[in-house]
Amino acid sequence: MLCLEKVEERPFQAGDQFLFGTPIVTGLTPSSGGAPGDIPVTIMGLGFAVGCTVTFNTVPKNTITPPASDVTPTAINVTLPNTSVPKNLHEFADVTVTNAYANSPTSATTPNDLFTYYSVPKF
Repeated sequence: MLCLEKVEERPFQAGDQFLFGTPIVTGLTPSSGGAPGDIPVTIMGLGFAVGCTVTFNTVPKNTITPPASDVTPTAINVTLPNTSVPKNLHEFADVTVTNAYANSPTSATTPNDLFTYYSVPKF
């Protein structure tokens, strides 16, 4: 399904984007890291757009709206919030991308959107 919306009257310009429905997360780099969070993560996929939000563990306080400079149609750069760390380490944080039209499928349908926390050894 192609969704086009006329926003303003002007000629097409480089950098204009069209949203093509549901965003899809195909991977995370890195896909794991130690607590307490605050880890830079690149989300790879399709259908990303400026103004999208990224949620970790489906918790509203873990929702980030990345700046336009950190979003391309195929990648989003965010910092994993330390509030998304689960109570038990070695657990997963489900990553959901939401644009104006839909949410990305969650790990129930794709394991590519899981960030794994592991405990950091103390020396």
